[in-house]
Amino acid sequence: MYTLPEYSAWIEALLTKVKKQRLSKAALETLSIIAYKQPVTKVEIDQIRGVQSDGSIRTLLERELIAITGRAPSVGRPLLYGTIDKFLIHFGLKDISDLPKLEEMEFATGPAPASLPLTATQELPLPLPPVEAETIPTNPG
Repeated sequence: MYTLPEYSAWIEALLTKVKKQRLSKAALETLSIIAYKQPVTKVEIDQIRGVQSDGSIRTLLERELIAITGRAPSVGRPLLYGTIDKFLIHFGLKDISDLPKLEEMEFATGPAPASLPLTATQELPLPLPPVEAETIPTNPG
């Protein structure tokens, strides 16, 4: 079987295997924070997640699901991240407002657990040093 040379690009595209790359759990978590809180800085993402998000942000930028949308007016002018059109296409959304509301997710998954992990701004209670009983010398008589 032969094809015309002008159709070679189409045929190659049909026969080329597309390797689907999945996002890690950390990248999906980071992406959801950006989608719901955008525009958001890396520091805000790290505070919400409780861990560094450098690798996840880099992956999402490489896959063109997020982009740098500007700089925050705060000290140091940190970069702001937000989703872009490829994010909407990838997840089958027409607009960012099509994301499920938090109330809808609670209905589907049940209420959030009572003890959530601490955020970076909360302080851990420090254990008190052991209290030693005072020894009082006794005087007989």
